[in-house]
Amino acid sequence: MVVRPCAIRPIAGFGTIAKTTLTSLALAGGIAAAANPVFAAPTGWGSSAPKSVLVQSTGTQTNRRIPTPYVSQSTSDGIPQGMPIEEIGPGAMATDSFEGAVQGEGVIVGSPDEGYPNGGSAGSGSYDDQNGSQHGSYDNAVEGVYGSPFNGSYEGGFDGQEPGHIPCGAPGCQGGCNACQQGSCGLPEWRYNAECEPMGLLQKMYLLHRGLKSDGCWTGRVDALILSRNAPGNRPLYTFNPAAGGTALNANQLESIASVGPRLSLFHTDSCGKASWEGTYIYSGSFVSNKSLAPSLGGYQLAAPGIYAIDAPSPTGLDGATARLTSALQSAELNRRWAWGSCTQFLAGFRWLQWQETLAINDAYAVGTPNFGQDVYTTGCYNNLFGGQIGLDTALWQPSKYFRLEGLVKAGAYYNSAYQSSSYQNLTGGVPFEGNSVSAGQSPAVCSFAGELGLTGVVPICCNVDFRFGYFGLWLTSLAQPANQLSNQVLIPAAPSYGSLTTNGNVVLQGLSLGLEGRW
Repeated sequence: MVVRPCAIRPIAGFGTIAKTTLTSLALAGGIAAAANPVFAAPTGWGSSAPKSVLVQSTGTQTNRRIPTPYVSQSTSDGIPQGMPIEEIGPGAMATDSFEGAVQGEGVIVGSPDEGYPNGGSAGSGSYDDQNGSQHGSYDNAVEGVYGSPFNGSYEGGFDGQEPGHIPCGAPGCQGGCNACQQGSCGLPEWRYNAECEPMGLLQKMYLLHRGLKSDGCWTGRVDALILSRNAPGNRPLYTFNPAAGGTALNANQLESIASVGPRLSLFHTDSCGKASWEGTYIYSGSFVSNKSLAPSLGGYQLAAPGIYAIDAPSPTGLDGATARLTSALQSAELNRRWAWGSCTQFLAGFRWLQWQETLAINDAYAVGTPNFGQDVYTTGCYNNLFGGQIGLDTALWQPSKYFRLEGLVKAGAYYNSAYQSSSYQNLTGGVPFEGNSVSAGQSPAVCSFAGELGLTGVVPICCNVDFRFGYFGLWLTSLAQPANQLSNQVLIPAAPSYGSLTTNGNVVLQGLSLGLEGRW
């Protein structure tokens, strides 16, 4: 187009000036378009006609992607404050169009980069506005599940953060939730649709874990402890008859089979990662041991000094005997942890431990005769330990990112509230004797000690789940145990009973731990 000089008058009216201005702008726009072609939005955003879009005016940055808020985040800033914007009108479709709309996800146009104060790259990190305030992170999207990343801050929780109802843009789906949930958007019916459905608890926990990288972290552990306990100390129960034949049954033969129980732990780390709280609960209640003597007419006798001051229930000897020992452990603790360097934590806290044992002994004599008799001795002991503990938890060895070895040691002194109850019952000729019973307790009975040792191998399964396996050991001292009460009770039939409490027992529990750890 040629503009003739004569067409421009020295003194012109308002209409002539306006026409001249528009003509100049058209000429300038044509030159700018030749240097930087303008891309119109592709079809498929709702109709076949090209649409005007708002883009950031940042020189060569105009074709990059910038975050666009969800419908439910209409108050969020789609473009950082202070950045001028311009409107580009509809134009012809370019052959090298930028990335088009993704079905059901909308289109994001423009992106922060080195033109921003702190820089950034699309889909990889956070960006800042001119005032330095953070607007969000690109890595908060769950790939393959959520349609778009979360914009905004996690500090205020998830209110206003859930995606709105964005039209799906597919035949038969007009943006309504029912149509989207039925899979008419091209998604399977079972797939979670972030555009139409509220997210569940696990999704929120996962996004919270990814969003709060420096604002705290929760860690949960679930372990199965496969433990065995050591046998009680030396205490002869029965000898051969005569006693010169040696010991037939001793309490130290009562080794239990392995018991399986849970260990549940929950940790919370502060925003600096320097300290954390830990809560742990352990239960293992199936330690059982049985020992029986082979039947032998008059072949056995009680070992000295007898049980409950009863030394010879049958002058002719006993025909058989059985001993059954059961025990159980419970533990609950609350600890505060402090980081010592990059691989060690010091812990201190309060712990409660409960150790229970029951020993039941039966013998029989004159089997198969009218004078058949049976003796039943039962003692139960309970120990409740309350006290403080300290310890260290450290990463011992990490040869690669796929495996590490952790070590844990705890020790503490405990107030022991102990109690024992013993009873004796005799049956002669099929007629039961009511028997005698006695109990004794003391609080505190003694100062007990507890120590724990753990060696655990850790194999990462994914970014926030680990498989854990290793060794667990627990040592308890100064306990009331049934085998140690047998010599100090007096339960002779038709005589005054007497009871006392002995707390000189020890127990060691050890075995394997298998479990999972999850972080969010």
